[in-house]
Amino acid sequence: MRARVHLEVSQLRAWMRRGELDSALRSARKVYRSLESEGPSFERLVAAETAASTSFLLGRFSDARRWVERGRALTQGTDLEKTAADLVLLDLESAVDQYFGNVSHAAELSVSLARSYSELSSFSHAARSWLNVATCRLLLGDSVGGRQAISLSLALCRRWGLVGTERGCYAILGQCAVFEGARQEAERYFRRALGRTPGGPLGDYWEIHARIGLAQLALESGRMQESDAQLRIAENLGRRVPLWVAPEAERTRAEWLARSGDIPKARRLLLRSLARSSRGLPTGARLESLAVLSRLERSAGRLAAAERWEQKLRTMTKRLGIDVRMAYFLSGPSYMAGGVPGEPLGVRSGPTGSAKRLETNARGTISNRVLRALSRLGAISGGPLDADQVPPTITQAGLSVELGIPRESFVRALLRLVDRQVVVQVRRRVEGSSRVQKVYLLTACGSEQASTLPA
Repeated sequence: MRARVHLEVSQLRAWMRRGELDSALRSARKVYRSLESEGPSFERLVAAETAASTSFLLGRFSDARRWVERGRALTQGTDLEKTAADLVLLDLESAVDQYFGNVSHAAELSVSLARSYSELSSFSHAARSWLNVATCRLLLGDSVGGRQAISLSLALCRRWGLVGTERGCYAILGQCAVFEGARQEAERYFRRALGRTPGGPLGDYWEIHARIGLAQLALESGRMQESDAQLRIAENLGRRVPLWVAPEAERTRAEWLARSGDIPKARRLLLRSLARSSRGLPTGARLESLAVLSRLERSAGRLAAAERWEQKLRTMTKRLGIDVRMAYFLSGPSYMAGGVPGEPLGVRSGPTGSAKRLETNARGTISNRVLRALSRLGAISGGPLDADQVPPTITQAGLSVELGIPRESFVRALLRLVDRQVVVQVRRRVEGSSRVQKVYLLTACGSEQASTLPA
């Protein structure tokens, strides 16, 4: 009996290496059931870990979560804790949490995993765990924390020649640069993520996201032909990686179609993506599809439909307790899958509809919110924040998080405050980063004006 089980476990690993996921999943279920009467065992744990891994790779995230829970139950209070299979289960738990929107817990798990893998000298897994930490930090609006995690991952990648994970580091660095408004820097990082040497399935996965990022940047600057070329490559690569990568390329293609003037076709593509994502794909994918549909309807002048999609998006976020910032979904494609923010779909010249009202009211409402936020943070010129190092909360990215609105919605108001000399723009070294960035402080006049505003 034991010899047969060992043989079946070896066959499981062989199927996984060859990419025969359906066969591996069927056999893992069979092994797990055959050992139920024997209690916790390493072979049963490997079967649960294989079933969780294959379910995740096949896009069956609810099944993956159930198998993770079964595997973790086997390890509690036994000598199976901190074994390789147990760490893989923790890694999968982090990934499943991220895709279902529990990003804070996913980040904590990934930090713990990175340290555990380093202690076991499993540096490839440690590098991937730090990369997962960076992705989660960016989803939570912390680009500085994301860059710190990437630096740890890159150090391991360069030392041990981890090509696929290194591409992922550059893809996430590109997203960090987009979030910080550095479009040229983002394009450099995305191109470095493409690489010249094969990176295996992991390299292909990150190359897709890098090409989608390049397509979005080209789309923003009106380079439609280049955007189309990058999207075609990403779509072809998508046939070699798990199916759940496809929706991000579809959403970018929908934006491309809308910019080209074919809004009905873009709408059909998004509705099809949303219907598929409602059948088990990650929560993030559903949120992204809802957000892009909202922007598409708004750009087409169908404001009532746009507001319905936005309301559905907010309701889902509240019901599921998603802890990523709504600004990611409402201002542009999510950072969860390599997208970059841009102006609303189909908008070619100037804001319209609610975007125009937002700009009209910026001098009153948004300017006052900026002043109140800076006052609350103690960002006053001549005070302690005139020191060499300042917190990241008073950069444009930090203020976006503090205000809870997209950067593009308040930058003009912020610059008008600088012109009126109630806010001063200075360059300081930001805590947790080696870069010198632009930060914003209230002048004496601005501090006095902020103190008169209602809370």
